Amino acid sequence: MICWGHWRTINGKRVCIKDPLSKPLIFLTFALITSAIAGGTAVGAAPVGGATAEATVTQSLSVRITNSKKAARQGRHSEAWLRMGLRSVSRQVRHDPECAADSFGQVRECFLAEPCRGLQRSLFKISDNKGSAIVVSVAWVRMPSAVSARHLKRLVDKPGTGNISPIADDALVGVRFTGKHYASRRTGSVVVIAEAAAGSGQPGAAVLNGVAEVAAEFPSP
Repeated sequence: MICWGHWRTINGKRVCIKDPLSKPLIFLTFALITSAIAGGTAVGAAPVGGATAEATVTQSLSVRITNSKKAARQGRHSEAWLRMGLRSVSRQVRHDPECAADSFGQVRECFLAEPCRGLQRSLFKISDNKGSAIVVSVAWVRMPSAVSARHLKRLVDKPGTGNISPIADDALVGVRFTGKHYASRRTGSVVVIAEAAAGSGQPGAAVLNGVAEVAAEFPSP
């Protein structure tokens, strides 16, 4: 039997002395414990090292990147950046008939041995709500065949093998592309190469990686 109060022994028998305030307190305690368990947090314990907050931020960025890619695949540039919480500042486009002159390293040697069929490049400048600027270089390379496109992608995906040079612009002053924030994809004989770098401020590495992933989804201009 549940005693909503306290037990006392009278004439050798245990007797429940009822307390009208104890029942609400017990129910409140039970409700708090149930709520804590449902939320996945141990009672009396706090998240270690802010792990819960970090997981929430990471998940939020992951969702934003996924939504941005959907807009990017349809060529909606400004919308794609907005879905990541970024703002489009400028965009340049350039078309070139060949690739060797606008590439470097082993990638350039690849084009000298097997010239591409055409090169299209874009240079995006975007910013976040803290004033940090991000520069994104994207190249669409059309190779003679799907086989040569696969070879190019394997080569350019390896660190230190070179790349397509970005469009020359004042937005690149002080900007250094390191290859750390890079993404690529291949569709048939076309290879898309995207790379992001900080222009000013301190955009996070996860954001820069996401920007490169989204940019690689854009169709050719």
